[in-house]
Amino acid sequence: DAGHYQYYAYGLPALALKVEAADRTVITPYASVLALGIDPIGSVKNLRKMAASGWLGPYGFYESADFKDAAAGTAQSPELVYCWMAHHQGMTLLAISNLLSDCVFQRLFHEEVMVAATERLLHERVPLTFDIRKENQAA
Repeated sequence: DAGHYQYYAYGLPALALKVEAADRTVITPYASVLALGIDPIGSVKNLRKMAASGWLGPYGFYESADFKDAAAGTAQSPELVYCWMAHHQGMTLLAISNLLSDCVFQRLFHEEVMVAATERLLHERVPLTFDIRKENQAA
């Protein structure tokens, strides 16, 4: 790697369309910030723990902490990713703004005509899976 961090979209493998690194644990401070609207006490607790662990730099929290050997069961300090991605900083600012302003940005977003026109899709249930081959045989 020569000191270059390999970026991947990490998350919950069970929800992923494509699992790229299921055996790695990566923690991102901005994920805790995004949870402020759901669990502000837990989010602040996480952020304080991250700050106390040195995850805070001159421009805010670093991008992430990669516990690459955590799956192997070895206790170690994470590898911090010393950068700031603009879109994650933007999401952080919006999440904090939403918390302080009673979700004004969420309301403004949903008031947009194009968003409102497709909003019903957010409330659709996931269809039950079925075997298309069996449906074709029955016809």
